[in-house]
Amino acid sequence: MKLLNLSRNILLLTVAFLIASCGKKNKEKLILEPITLSAEGPYFEGPNSFQGKIGLDVTKFLQEKGYKQEQLKDIKILGASVSFDSLALNIQDLTLQVVSEKESMQKLAFINPLPSGNQNIQLSIAKEQKDLVSYFLGGGILVLDANFLKEIEENLSFTLNLELELTLKE
Repeated sequence: MKLLNLSRNILLLTVAFLIASCGKKNKEKLILEPITLSAEGPYFEGPNSFQGKIGLDVTKFLQEKGYKQEQLKDIKILGASVSFDSLALNIQDLTLQVVSEKESMQKLAFINPLPSGNQNIQLSIAKEQKDLVSYFLGGGILVLDANFLKEIEENLSFTLNLELELTLKE
């Protein structure tokens, strides 16, 4: 009998905990300010990396909407596009990644092969996205790896546009 009561009490506590932890969650969309990804030339045939810092867009957005950072539970990339100078048309593929001092590098988006003649490219979003909150609140660095088909002497930069979905707990 005591075992039955103990099992029932554990079950009730588990259900109560699940209900309490599953509070209502809001989803908000946020389009970040364009981010410039740059590196000094010359660029060699093969992979070359361009970097840019994640700004304070998410933090500002949370403040403007009246949320606390602790309420931000998840961030997903909904869309990513890259525009670039015509000099960069000699690129085979692009891979967008994020890294920070506290977190390892994670792939966000990619395109392979790069469509020819287009200077504004929509990237395919990586299927697995995990723990992006720490990157976007913790000063993450975006890294765009561009695989060049030939050497280029001039300096180049890319403009990155990101659309995010923020999951917030009320």
